[in-house]
Amino acid sequence: MSIPLQRTPSTESVAPLPLRDGLADNQQLWDSFNPFSLDGTEQNIHTARTNRSHPRRYTHIAHYLGVSEDSVRRYSHLDRIRKRVYSNIDSRVQSLSERIPSHNVDFIRENASADRSHYLTSRGLPTDEIDELVKLYEIADDLEWADAELNSIPAGHTQGEAFMAAWIPYRFWDEFLEDTTEMKARWTPKAQAVLAYRVSEHGLYDHAQPTCGRPLTTIVLGRHRLYRIDELDRRFQKR
Repeated sequence: MSIPLQRTPSTESVAPLPLRDGLADNQQLWDSFNPFSLDGTEQNIHTARTNRSHPRRYTHIAHYLGVSEDSVRRYSHLDRIRKRVYSNIDSRVQSLSERIPSHNVDFIRENASADRSHYLTSRGLPTDEIDELVKLYEIADDLEWADAELNSIPAGHTQGEAFMAAWIPYRFWDEFLEDTTEMKARWTPKAQAVLAYRVSEHGLYDHAQPTCGRPLTTIVLGRHRLYRIDELDRRFQKR
């Protein structure tokens, strides 16, 4: 699915963002407000790393998710990010269409992709879900631009927001951007949760099911199923 361009790239003063190998080799300068950029030390040695990832960006994301930097690198490739974003769009459209008696998928797609939210809210659809879908379409538009055009998009927007649109639940987007700056871990893989808490893999599975009174929040990053650390702390006793 290809979405027509509907916005002009932001022209605010930001670091350049050429794409080389998907999101894995975006080159950019240091920006103290951008958790996905290189610091001064890394910038000095970056010329020797033209075919490698940005360690600062992967370190921050990996720490927040509780996974390895290799895992983040693997699932940050532009093609995989793009495919995942469109998959999320499709699932949100389907979910919203089930709330409208006519199940008008085209109506939802047309208005969300054009940022005509008022037509959707007038049908009684939840505002937060509409806002998420509109934002997903905006990010999908960004990912369809040519490499040269991507240079004028704020680096944190394309790298941070594209990654979270692909892998992070919408209600945690703000937290993701804040905590990748503070290097605060919020998620942990299933295997680590089993080791840290008095719970088995089967117990974790049961507690994450919709039939559970208050199901655990999970996200799937490739082959990793991640659990919220704060929820585990409240639900289970540490070993």
